[in-house]
Amino acid sequence: MKNTFILDNISVINFIHLNEDDLLEILKMRNNPKISQWMLVDRQISRTEHFNFIENLKLQKKQIYFALKHMDMILGVISLTNIDLYNKNAFIGIYANPNLLQPNNKSKSVGHRIMKVLKYISFDELSLHIIFAKCLSTNMSALRFYEKEGFLKCGILPQSIKKADGFIDTILLSFKKD
Repeated sequence: MKNTFILDNISVINFIHLNEDDLLEILKMRNNPKISQWMLVDRQISRTEHFNFIENLKLQKKQIYFALKHMDMILGVISLTNIDLYNKNAFIGIYANPNLLQPNNKSKSVGHRIMKVLKYISFDELSLHIIFAKCLSTNMSALRFYEKEGFLKCGILPQSIKKADGFIDTILLSFKKD
């Protein structure tokens, strides 16, 4: 798997090959309340914790994280975790830069462009059979996004995520390439 490549004018860069400025920008994005509120772990991540995570990624074979950039602007982040090359599946993660304005309705959204790269890596680079996503049951916009991208609901993990006001369900979704 390539660590850096370009697809549809988007630079796809493995986290372990990013410079410090980009890593700090990603930390800022991840800690933005518009993003962190929907994370399975919604607490703020410290700089030290973030850089330790990046160092640990260098040793991982079952997870990869990529930053997606267009014209030096980070569009978003994608990840594949629990990569199982024998059974040809993985769990995905995705989020767009919360500071970007969405294009008008005639253009493809940033989220769609990010998902296109994620599907390319999953199916063309890693030759996976199926990918899975977890989504908080309260995140209606993400559930609609996954549905538009062809994902199907395949299960529920009841009361699996602790939030300030109690426990909420996680929705499992899947996508298979045609």
